[in-house]
Amino acid sequence: MMSKCQRCARDSRGLQSQSPPPNRGPLPHKNPRVPNSRTQKRMSQRNNQDIDEPIKDIDPLLSSSLPTSADSINQTTTKHPNNASPSQMTAITAALSYAISSIGIQVALKMTLTSMAFPSSLFVALAQCIFTVFGLFVLYLLGYVTFPAPSWSNMMAVQPLPLIQIFNVACGLIGTKLISIPMFTVLRRVSIPMTLLAEVYILTMPTTKSIVASVVLLMLGSVIAAFNDLSFNFVGYVSILISAVATTAYGTSSKMLLTGPKQRTKWELLFYNSLFAIPILSVAIHYRGDGYSAVYNYDQWYNLKFLAMMTVSVTMGFVLNFAILWNTQTNGPLSTTVMGSAKNVLTTYLGILGLGGDYIFTVTNFLGLNISMGGALLYSYVKFKAKSPKSSNTKEKKGDDV
Repeated sequence: MMSKCQRCARDSRGLQSQSPPPNRGPLPHKNPRVPNSRTQKRMSQRNNQDIDEPIKDIDPLLSSSLPTSADSINQTTTKHPNNASPSQMTAITAALSYAISSIGIQVALKMTLTSMAFPSSLFVALAQCIFTVFGLFVLYLLGYVTFPAPSWSNMMAVQPLPLIQIFNVACGLIGTKLISIPMFTVLRRVSIPMTLLAEVYILTMPTTKSIVASVVLLMLGSVIAAFNDLSFNFVGYVSILISAVATTAYGTSSKMLLTGPKQRTKWELLFYNSLFAIPILSVAIHYRGDGYSAVYNYDQWYNLKFLAMMTVSVTMGFVLNFAILWNTQTNGPLSTTVMGSAKNVLTTYLGILGLGGDYIFTVTNFLGLNISMGGALLYSYVKFKAKSPKSSNTKEKKGDDV
């Protein structure tokens, strides 16, 4: 048998064996294995695959229908282009508004100045400017039209457009008195090829051989129409040629102001053009002919027919100036110039039918008129056919192929 002392010694040795090991300090740190670049690439691909697969399993239709960023950008660009060209309907409406208002004011002025024998055309122009300024200012106060608040700085910002307009009118009036109407028409149409060159080299607008051919026909027809009346007057020739240059400059400047980086509204240009012209026309009336006394002593002021024609002449001036700017902005300055020439040919046809009463028929003049009208019709066909939806779709397909 084991003695009591032996059992105590055995128990003490068992307790010592179960005690925790002595603290020998921290274990030495082993550097983890750093994966190489190929292993890292495999791990990243596996993680991406693990992330993408649950999304497709949850809603595969949603993941397939989401567009990429490039697709969304292309769709946005297609729906909202920065420089969208006007539609065919807008272009035709702008051109017709100019043509109709131009013919309308010509008829109204002929009845006012010729049939009713009103003594001053400059006074009618002054009344048109006053009506435009007052009417636009009232519409501006009522909130129907918007443009920057009238100020001297804003008036200077639209220069030299008002100055060009006054210069154009002055040179045209001087030339009209010194040369015949057929020669006046020939020289005025010099502005058509000049405007074409300005569109190509200044405004960098595209053109075609058909448009160039229509311009050639317009010029050829005007020369043939005036072939039997090529009278020469140096001052008259220079005045009309300067007027043609001013017409080109006015159309080009209008297009740049309406569509350039410092874009101005049509209402703003109308307002400042008329405001700038009021003092100049007021002085011109005073020093030309009988001045204001002839207007004051006119004996038809109480004639309702005259008042109606005067009202139409004044209001149509505002409509015509707006239509000119709108057509120039939409179709370009060349379109405005060509439409003006076509309007003159059309009014001559009305004179042949007896509506004008002052046309003298000659074979060369009638032949020239028809050639000019052919050029105008060719230009209209080419210009507005280019804006048709079918042509636009064809151009877009060609652009996509490129």
